[in-house]
Amino acid sequence: MAQFTILNDKGLIEEKEWLNKISILENRYEEKNFITDIDHAKTLVQESLFNAIYLRAQNNFGILFSGGLDSSLIALICKKHLNKEFNCYAIGLEDSSDIEYAKEVASSLKLNLKTKILSLNDVESYLKKCIDLLNTKDVIRLEIAIVIYAGLEFAIQDNCLNIFTGAGSEEIFAGYDRHIEFYKQGLEKLHTESWNGLKSCYSRDLTRDYLLAKKFNVGLLLPFLDETLIKNVMNIHPKLKTDGKEKKIILRELAIDLGLPKDIAYRKRTAAQYGSRISNAILKLTKQNGFKLKQDYINSL
Repeated sequence: MAQFTILNDKGLIEEKEWLNKISILENRYEEKNFITDIDHAKTLVQESLFNAIYLRAQNNFGILFSGGLDSSLIALICKKHLNKEFNCYAIGLEDSSDIEYAKEVASSLKLNLKTKILSLNDVESYLKKCIDLLNTKDVIRLEIAIVIYAGLEFAIQDNCLNIFTGAGSEEIFAGYDRHIEFYKQGLEKLHTESWNGLKSCYSRDLTRDYLLAKKFNVGLLLPFLDETLIKNVMNIHPKLKTDGKEKKIILRELAIDLGLPKDIAYRKRTAAQYGSRISNAILKLTKQNGFKLKQDYINSL
């Protein structure tokens, strides 16, 4: 198996085709069939993730970079293990944690990092553009879209033609808070929720990201949605992914083995709209324009 094909000659594949691809891979929860040895599991993840990144890191590429686990691990593998040349692109408002973390990780791993500091005026401009492009006024969808829009624009201005993102990692490695809640209900429910998350990521993430990438004619590189990686990771026992407190355990431990400092590997996840301070900026714009609620402000645009 190779990488998922999420594009065809007409653009993004239809949702029913995506759901069919996931359904073909989907495995039932059966204790005897899961990989439970952590060393075996880490080796499997390493081999399939290395291959997923190698397949995509063939041409002019960069990485949308926040200094979090996923983008840091992709950068580490590309630089240290694949000997690739590339730039990392971080965006955020001044004093945002994403910018600070990106600088810290770039220094530690000796990465080429380019940063763009956004102003309130920038955020308002991007907000209007994302509303038009995505034809939505959903607050969270727009806040996340602004981060990606600004990052892709920044990269294309630097003549970068292809961009790595960490889309899909949270789903297959149990990285969201909701996975902790499902863990409490039982490991079978956690496993099922991971598959459900992969199915819903089409409407939640892929449609948005495709439209943003199409706007700039940038290729999206999505190693965590690699078919072989998905199949292998979903054959690993969910207890190796979360213990009900920590999330994405096996990926964090692998990252440490590969050379990522432990404090970076175990850094708590911060959603893009918060780490970049885009969410805070929209709240400020809301108040500046005489509204109490973000939704009312966005509806006025």
